[in-house]
Amino acid sequence: MDLFKIPNWVKECNKSNKISPTGKTIQTNQSNKHINNTVTSTSLNESMSTSTSLSTSSSLSESLSTSSSLNNSLSTNIEETNSSNIDRPRNSQVISYDFKPKLQPVMEFKPKTKTKKKSTRTKTNSSETIKISRLRKLRDDYVVVDIETTGLSPGEDKIIQLSAIKYIDNKKIAVFNEYINPHTKLSDFIINLTGITQDVVDHGKELNDIKDDFISFYGDLPLVGHYINGFDIKFLIANNLVIKNVATIDTLPLARKLDLENAKLPTVKNFFRYQ
Repeated sequence: MDLFKIPNWVKECNKSNKISPTGKTIQTNQSNKHINNTVTSTSLNESMSTSTSLSTSSSLSESLSTSSSLNNSLSTNIEETNSSNIDRPRNSQVISYDFKPKLQPVMEFKPKTKTKKKSTRTKTNSSETIKISRLRKLRDDYVVVDIETTGLSPGEDKIIQLSAIKYIDNKKIAVFNEYINPHTKLSDFIINLTGITQDVVDHGKELNDIKDDFISFYGDLPLVGHYINGFDIKFLIANNLVIKNVATIDTLPLARKLDLENAKLPTVKNFFRYQ
């Protein structure tokens, strides 16, 4: 609606709203002016709001149509640009690639796991723990011990001979010597080394039958032997022939201090025999 026509439209409205002179109540010029002013302002406001809404709606529709056309043109331009440049690199250079990527095998990843190391200590009660005291000087009372076995492993091999001599005040007072049946065949090496035959051990005693006799034989006296700390005492403990704390004297370190060809037991025996 044209805004310049609003005053004329307002005048026509004022004419149509005039009160007839034949009415019972006659309005004064002042009241007529008041009514005219009121009607004029009201009509003007309505007309302004209507014209504004119309103009707003028309402009909105125009803007929507404009934006849609703009979007269409932009999308068309983008499609044309993409289609024109889809196979063309920069500077209009056509480059052909004959390259095939190499497929690498998938490598498996295994997380590192921490493994606990096995302890070499054996858990035993205090009453079952055997303490070995290594003495450096020979006493007047002691027991000399020597054993023969089927091998070198205390956990697997067996004792085939157990010998001991008791000394009190450096005097021999008792001898303990028993052959033990290992219930296994002796190797030729052990027979040649020890001089013990298969027939002798087959007629030997059971280890459990002589165990208590040997323990009571040495009592609380220290045990003396050649390499006893590295060999004999281990077999004695493994076979329950030592059930309490014990003191030992190893003659091998003592023999190494002598001016001898070697520290073997036969060499030491020959040395002291011919002195």
